[in-house]
Amino acid sequence: MLYSMLWAPQELGSGLAREAVLSQLEAILGSPSFSSSKRCQDFLRYVVMEALEGRADAIKERTIACDVFGKGAHHDSAEDSLVRVNAREVRKRLAACCESAPGAPLEIELPLGGYAPSFHPVPAPSTIAVLVPESETISVSSHERTRRWFFLPLIAVIAIWNTGFSLCL
Repeated sequence: MLYSMLWAPQELGSGLAREAVLSQLEAILGSPSFSSSKRCQDFLRYVVMEALEGRADAIKERTIACDVFGKGAHHDSAEDSLVRVNAREVRKRLAACCESAPGAPLEIELPLGGYAPSFHPVPAPSTIAVLVPESETISVSSHERTRRWFFLPLIAVIAIWNTGFSLCL
């Protein structure tokens, strides 16, 4: 990215920004990367909606296990890696979405080390074309390339000679 401007969930006060995130969320959930996994859809929808509601700090492994996957209060995250495994899968699928849809207006990311999403606006791609007239192009003939390779063995022989000579002293 040319710049990294992060929209924190609490800064999404304007309806336009919230609508942009929701629109991008629906596009991601409908993409081929997510359409085949209800669990990943539910996981991503839950964390994004919680963040948009201003509860990003409350998104924890235990709350995801209870609210998304229906685990009870007895859920032990140390023994059950369900949330961590699904978070890894969601991250992988989000990366695939970013690669397959480069024209998206913003990117939803699930940073490592937590479950609260971040939202990054994607700058419009800029193309820079450099036109060089044919008269200014440089071409290297095969003779010039061969001449360059001729000196390489000569330099190697000199280097070996100097090393052998210094070892004799």
